[in-house]
Parts: sequence; structure tokens; C-alpha cells
Amino acid sequence: MQRRSVLVVLAAIVAAACQQAGPATPVPTAPISSIPATFSATAPPEPVGVQAIDSAAFTSFGGCGDVFLWATNAEGTTAITVDWQGAATGAWEDGAFVETASLAEAPVQVSLVAGNGLDALYCNDILTPGMSEDNKIAAHEGNVRLVVRPDEGGLKPASHANAALNELRFDVIVGTDQETWQVDELIFDNISVGWFAG
Repeated sequence: MQRRSVLVVLAAIVAAACQQAGPATPVPTAPISSIPATFSATAPPEPVGVQAIDSAAFTSFGGCGDVFLWATNAEGTTAITVDWQGAATGAWEDGAFVETASLAEAPVQVSLVAGNGLDALYCNDILTPGMSEDNKIAAHEGNVRLVVRPDEGGLKPASHANAALNELRFDVIVGTDQETWQVDELIFDNISVGWFAG
């Protein structure tokens, strides 16, 4: 499997996602900074390995809703999104929301998204041509710690959130091979949430 070049290549990911977990895979080698360009829906017999996604490539962060967080690369062609419904409301009801969950427990969904204009697409009620989610893959493993604190003097459920995502794994088919792409850690710091576009 050839090493990939730069994260910009992610804009080409437009095929169907595959979310099949396979047997144990080897420890990741040196991180890559891009993701393969094509998927297929037909799984091969077994995974071929783990590719580490460089979390430093995600440079733009934002949020909204109750609670939705997003991080994109500089080109807006790749995103990781976090959807944990009811967290901002819970923060207002209890004074704060502080929880850690594995993705297997499913109060939270984390997705790897490829598309265009993703840094302007999320939490925005004004959409323009060229903004699109072309492919989305849900993480099948990982942990999320979410801390949400209400905005003092704000309107319910306006809040700010911190989140730490650890050991995220996404299973995909690249050509004829199944691969696991892993993000070791991604941090969201002091993101405005609890508000709604429109």
C-alpha cells in the first residue's frame, strides 16, 4: 500500500463507505496525512492494516446545536464531526455536562467526512453551490470525553464545550483492500455550542 501524499487528496473521496469491523490489526506505523481516494462496498477477506491520520491536519473548529462539533482541514475537504444530542441542555439542567463514553455505548456519534466547503457547511443556514458532504463513515471504535458548561447570562442552551477524542477507528474499503484509519487524539477547545443556525 503506497503512502499517501497530502490531506488535500481527501476531496476525491466520493464513493460508498464500508463500516465492517475486522480482526485485530497491527500497531499503526508512521502517521499519514491523507486518505485514499476510492472505496467500494465489497469487503475483502480481511483487513490489511492500520493507517494513522494526522490530527494536526485539522485546523478549523466549530460547533452549534445540542451538541454538534466539527473540525476540518484547511481546505475544507475533510472533517471529523461529533454529535452528542442533549449535552448542552443537560449542562443547563445540572450546572455542567461532564461525560466520557466509548462509541460502543452510542450516546455519541463520530464521523469522518469527505466533501467540499465543509468548513463553511456546518452550523450555517446559508448554503452555496460547492458545499457538500460526499462521503461519511462512522467511527466504530474510540472514546469521547465531553465537557459542556452553560454560558453565564446566555439563553438556554447556549454553552461552551471541550472535547477529547481518542483512538478513533474507521473501517473502509480502498480499492480491493479493507483498511482501518485511526486518529489517536483530536482536541476541541472552548467551542461555542447550544445555538442553532437560522
